[in-house]
Amino acid sequence: MAKLIVNLTDTKLRAEISAQKKAPDKVKKLSDGNGLYLYIDKKCGTYWRFDYVRPISKKRATLSIGVYPEITLAMARKYRDEYREMLADNRDPSVEKKLEEDQAKNALANTFEQVAREFMKTESVMPSTAQ
Repeated sequence: MAKLIVNLTDTKLRAEISAQKKAPDKVKKLSDGNGLYLYIDKKCGTYWRFDYVRPISKKRATLSIGVYPEITLAMARKYRDEYREMLADNRDPSVEKKLEEDQAKNALANTFEQVAREFMKTESVMPSTAQ
């Protein structure tokens, strides 16, 4: 029989974090269900994580979502739902996240100014043109 997991609430999260601050001897995982959990380390760092099975290799993987006060419980649940939709479409959320980060990085490096500076490094032009 599957283990019944009670959904987390914001007050329960704050209570567990304050309890961890009083006795920081071990690591805690507070599960919200469907792979989402809050990881509390020994130094009371709180991180949202998502556990899943990779669609192709069938190996377990963990995806970091963010830090608890910045990423709320509702936002973490939205990310979890997005990742579960990707898994239903047989796409790996980790690969998709890396592709989005690469596209954002390329968008910043692909401005007219950046292209002009690269052109100036490789081509020799008259000083008046360079100005």
